[in-house]
Amino acid sequence: MATVCFQRQSRCYGSKNPCSSVARMSALTHTSNGVMRAPLRWVLWDVKDTLLKVRDPAILNTMAHNLYQNFSKAENWEVFPDSKAALENCSSLGLQLGVVSNFDNRLEAILHSCGLLSHFSFLVTSEGAGVEKPEAAIFNQALRKCGVPAASVAHVGDHYVNDYLTSRSVGIHGFLLDRKSPFERRDVPKEHRLSSLDELPVRLKQHMDAH
Repeated sequence: MATVCFQRQSRCYGSKNPCSSVARMSALTHTSNGVMRAPLRWVLWDVKDTLLKVRDPAILNTMAHNLYQNFSKAENWEVFPDSKAALENCSSLGLQLGVVSNFDNRLEAILHSCGLLSHFSFLVTSEGAGVEKPEAAIFNQALRKCGVPAASVAHVGDHYVNDYLTSRSVGIHGFLLDRKSPFERRDVPKEHRLSSLDELPVRLKQHMDAH
């Protein structure tokens, strides 16, 4: 549910513009995704039944506030083992990274607590943008921050519609990250599929070298 924008300051696909690639960090959903995920104790909590039993508005407000704040803590998230190495390797290619995510403005604090924030030069949340994927407008906001045309951008995400189809609909080079069954979607060409973020830096370098 997040997007990573890589902007290379030197050569760009045969043009004079800085090179940028948008890659999916995914993960910041309540299910398992690309870079990090919320463990099952957050995914499967039975909040509804608990809150229905609470009649005191003050207690309800306190509970809601604590849940909201606790969701920003690192112990409630799991960073996938391949995430940091992939981000570091992309940076070593001379690429600048940014994040676009269907999430609220706690994202910065979450990335910081998980030791990921320093990899990124900008963040775009759906709360801040006023729009969320699969609306193309959030990708357009990311493109404006990247400062390059969509043809010079790649997007890696784990959602077929929100990430792969929508990014390609605006001219971005979309990749689909599928850790569990990378060959399940036969309508996605092999060269557009990733089974791990370990594959991402090599794919981006190949794409850059080809242009």
